[in-house]
Amino acid sequence: KAGGKATVALVLEPGTLDAHTPGSGGDAPYLNTMYNALVSLDLLKVSPAVGLAEKGEVADQTTINFTLRKGIKFHDGTDFNAAAVKTNIERIINPATKGTWASQLAAVDRVETPDDYTARFILKKPDAALLFALSSVYGAAMIS
Repeated sequence: KAGGKATVALVLEPGTLDAHTPGSGGDAPYLNTMYNALVSLDLLKVSPAVGLAEKGEVADQTTINFTLRKGIKFHDGTDFNAAAVKTNIERIINPATKGTWASQLAAVDRVETPDDYTARFILKKPDAALLFALSSVYGAAMIS
C-alpha cells in the first residue's frame, strides 16, 4: 500500500562493489543502490531524467556532448564533474581493468572535457548502442 514498508531479501552476495570489474553476477542490485550512470532509460528511451547528465546532444555521428548536472557530490564529498566522467570511462575501456562492459564502450576513442560540466565523447565510429551502454551501472557507473 502507498506509504507502507517493503522488505527486500537478496539471495546472492556481491562478488565486488567495483562496478567496472567482473563480479559474481549478483552485483547489480547492490551496485544500483550505490552508483549512478551517466544517463538513464525511460520506457526504453534514453533519458537524462535520473542520470548524471542533464542533457545529451549528438553533434555528429562520432561526437556526443553531455551537459552534466551541477552540485552533485560523490559519497566521499568529492565533486562530480567532467574530469570524473573522463577518468571513469578511461578506466572502463583500459584493457588492464578488464572492465565488465569494456566491449560495450569499444567505439569510444576518448572523452574530452572542454569545461567542468561538459563531457564530450569522441567515437572511433558511430555506435547506436552506446547510449544504452552509458545507462548501465556496469557501462557507466561513476565512481569517485
